[in-house]
Amino acid sequence: MLVKITNLDEALVNKVKEITGERTAAKAVSKIVHMYPNLTEELNYSKNKIKELESILGNKKMNEMKIKEAISVLMNV
Repeated sequence: MLVKITNLDEALVNKVKEITGERTAAKAVSKIVHMYPNLTEELNYSKNKIKELESILGNKKMNEMKIKEAISVLMNV
């Protein structure tokens, strides 16, 4: 199948060529299209992992505040 690629920003083409290691725009775009599903999956996994870790961090900070409050109460007894 022949796909005509027009009106792509040169900086974008160069970045895609750099990422894929291809020397021509056509090969680079073709390769990046094939990589896209896996890259999307990895990105979604990473976003979910970040949310999970942010939640854990929030819980840890809340526990730290409770411990500091308990120490303060005990110091005033």
